[in-house]
Amino acid sequence: MSVGSRPGMRRYPLLIALVAFVAACAPPAEAPDDPAAAPEENGAAETAEPDADAPAADDDEQALVEAAIEEGSVGYWHTLMTPETAEELATAFRERYGLGDDFTVEFTALSTADLATRAEQEIGAGAVSVDVLSTGAAPFFYGLLEDGEITEYNSPSHEAYEAAFEAGIGEPGYFAGDAISLGFPMWNPAHIDLEIEEWADLLEYDLTDQVMIGDAENSLTHLATYMGMRQVLDREFFEQLAEFNPGATVRADDIAQSMVTGEFPVTSTGTPSRGYQTERDGVDLEIAYPTDGVVLVPQNWAILEQAPHPNAAKLLIDFVFSEEGQRVYQDGEAAISGRAGFESPSDKWAPPLEELNVIEMDWASITPQDEEEALEEWREIFR
Repeated sequence: MSVGSRPGMRRYPLLIALVAFVAACAPPAEAPDDPAAAPEENGAAETAEPDADAPAADDDEQALVEAAIEEGSVGYWHTLMTPETAEELATAFRERYGLGDDFTVEFTALSTADLATRAEQEIGAGAVSVDVLSTGAAPFFYGLLEDGEITEYNSPSHEAYEAAFEAGIGEPGYFAGDAISLGFPMWNPAHIDLEIEEWADLLEYDLTDQVMIGDAENSLTHLATYMGMRQVLDREFFEQLAEFNPGATVRADDIAQSMVTGEFPVTSTGTPSRGYQTERDGVDLEIAYPTDGVVLVPQNWAILEQAPHPNAAKLLIDFVFSEEGQRVYQDGEAAISGRAGFESPSDKWAPPLEELNVIEMDWASITPQDEEEALEEWREIFR
């Protein structure tokens, strides 16, 4: 499975074919109301005056704040964040810039495939209802970038992400992100005792009917993770994994819950953020970072070229990638922050990048054909 040069073409046929029934990383709670359902309402919000208690801003930032308040709203779609973290982030965002309680922050949780398909439909119709997209489907972002559908924006907050850009997380001048993964061995020590240093160690145990894997057939992020793992693991590894008769699901929440209950106490495609949240809720899980390589998928945030609230979108990006914004976001999600000098809320679940053997991936070069070949191989092994 080679990763070739990327031709100039839209990447969406495979995305449409992979529309998921449920969100890959979204929580089971209902997502907030669809921003597309009430665009007039959002736009009709009364213009608020800047909060006198907000921190002092320079002239450029103040102009952006005033323009954002005039727009009255910002909307974003995300594939990982929980509603609880989204609410904390919205509150801190309003307070940081003195936007006032009338300023609307619309958060919608979607799967990677649903987000990509819906964005394609709205872009194609010239009726974009959302400002910012955040997903772990990096090839999809590069497709949008090539098609001119992502706004060029050099956020001042991106200055702290130089090392992340060099590691392939984000695209300078357009979008930045944090590192997530749906590809770590995780298990519940109350149900099974494992010691894993390398990926092959996982196969040393009899895990028949005990393993849950990510469903790459219905999740772009799980597919990207599989493609990354195939850079260091041969097909035989996955064929042996398939002999354990693993369960498969799209949702990271389902994987975590199956470990908690013991239905599937082990996963090869664990999401550290869900482990962090589960442990915070009182259930201890374990995780391994195999020395032969781990896949880190960029959870990028990008502003759409047709964003209905472009100034508010820029302000949101500035905040999310600031020290303050990262603190709110990472305290809730524990992704691996790309921000230089940022102190992780949990070294267990979000260790520094330099402590991991990250599998190198050129996300921009992955073609639809690469994705289709990887998906076909995954189906042959696990279906």
